[in-house]
Amino acid sequence: MKQNNPLLNAIESVVKFPTTEELFCSGMTVRFEDLKKCLGNRLTIPKREACRTYVSNLADNIIKNGPRVPISISKDKNGIYTVLDGVYRIQAMDLIHQMNSNQQIHIMAKLINN
Repeated sequence: MKQNNPLLNAIESVVKFPTTEELFCSGMTVRFEDLKKCLGNRLTIPKREACRTYVSNLADNIIKNGPRVPISISKDKNGIYTVLDGVYRIQAMDLIHQMNSNQQIHIMAKLINN
């Protein structure tokens, strides 16, 4: 991404910084929010109905103890990513951000090889 800073533009023209997707595919655990932004419609989050009380309690637990387990995601041969484990944590994080958009809690994501 081009910056308004000529020095940063010069550095970026010489040094290639890895994208969030490249870091993720190399085995690094990355912030789910960054990955979701980077992948756009190539990320599939299965629709799962959860009890509101369960999601609310999970959100409270995440606020109190922090997110402990990363979201597990797989990648198919067409470059489509699918959440395998963590749909309710994603719903809980959405609830946390709805309740307090300033909350600085980030859930991580990891690639699971099939």
